Amino acid sequence: KINGEFGVKAVFSNFTNDIRIENLQQNSWKTDSSLTANYSLRENIAAAYASVNIAANEKTNIKAGIRYEHTISNLGTETQKNIVDRKYGNFFPTLFISQKLDDNNSLNFSYSRRINRPAFTDLAPFTVFVDPTTFITGNSALQPSIADGVKVDYLFKKYVLSVGYTYEANTIGDFQTEVDVANNKTYLIGKNLKSTNIINASLSLPVQITPWWFSQINLNGTWQKV
Repeated sequence: KINGEFGVKAVFSNFTNDIRIENLQQNSWKTDSSLTANYSLRENIAAAYASVNIAANEKTNIKAGIRYEHTISNLGTETQKNIVDRKYGNFFPTLFISQKLDDNNSLNFSYSRRINRPAFTDLAPFTVFVDPTTFITGNSALQPSIADGVKVDYLFKKYVLSVGYTYEANTIGDFQTEVDVANNKTYLIGKNLKSTNIINASLSLPVQITPWWFSQINLNGTWQKV
């Protein structure tokens, strides 16, 4: 009645971005040092996990797991090393409980924690020109976001009603505006927002219109605060 498993996983990533911006001044190309650099980003993620599935009785089933991830991120240039130099570890638990009430009714409960790491292009201060004074660029100070979510499902025959809540800390917001008034430049960068709260509900309604015609109707509602 008890099944368990465990495993390990590792991901090794490297990213290089060599960018040079030059301006034509009096028939001569001049390098813009503020927008020119050869960036190198290295990220290594090692993880180990364990999970267990317990058939407590004929009506109750429990699944639980834990995952540990350790991340090493390093970003630098040929002239400036360790712009980003991070080493951190996180635990990510999961829990799922299924309870059968009778032949037609059952309840499910789940909890999970997950991580959203900044992408390479979110971190590396690359430059994309929107116009001569507006740029999209990366933010080397971005931190990963952590989200905890709970969900409850009520099943009546083939009908399913679900309600969930998610709280995410350090939400990564894309294209946040930052203005350099002195140089008349506008930067669109990713930034960590304080948090995001999400409540969602869904209703699944299977409808047998005719013996040969089946319809699945899904109603979804979401409330979000950032």
